[in-house]
Amino acid sequence: MSSLGTFEFCTLFDQGFLSRGLALIESIEENFPAFRIHVLCLDDLTHATLERLARPNVVPIRLSTLEDSRPALLQAKRARTRQEYCWTLTAPWLEYCIRSHGLSHCIYLDADIWFISPDVPRIEAELKSCSVYITPHHYAPKYDQSRQSGIFCVQFVFIRNDQEGMKILSRWAEQCLEWCFARQEEGRFGDQKYLDAWPSLS
Repeated sequence: MSSLGTFEFCTLFDQGFLSRGLALIESIEENFPAFRIHVLCLDDLTHATLERLARPNVVPIRLSTLEDSRPALLQAKRARTRQEYCWTLTAPWLEYCIRSHGLSHCIYLDADIWFISPDVPRIEAELKSCSVYITPHHYAPKYDQSRQSGIFCVQFVFIRNDQEGMKILSRWAEQCLEWCFARQEEGRFGDQKYLDAWPSLS
């Protein structure tokens, strides 16, 4: 059994990303000994497909469930493109999963990730003493866009359900509800550039 117990993951996707989301789930099944993944289904077809497949450790949740729990999302939705709204959802969805299911931790994953024989003990060791864990883009110098889009990539975000982790997550969720657009403005870009400040937060 993992030192984390069951790995708790969450992701979100619609029918356009359904094949990639299913590939992500398959890669987790093949590489993690004990896991559960909570999927925010952005349309009815995605939800119906996951319900029909009935994968044992996959928890499909309708978008309306999250929106009903956080009415500010619907206000943000009216002013944002579909891409921007998907970015807006990431932090509130991660927070919802932890609070609604009483999780000890949760790891947000982009739906187009594929795990290839990950070193699970090393992942456990990296996360063991962390309240928050994020990953840098590691841009090649020639293609470095960190100034514009942020140092860190919202692709693998670990949050522990403790005071420090939840404080940072709640702050991120409120920031994204207030402003989350596909443009650079005042040191912000989508949901991603907010993460630049995390290493300095206590």
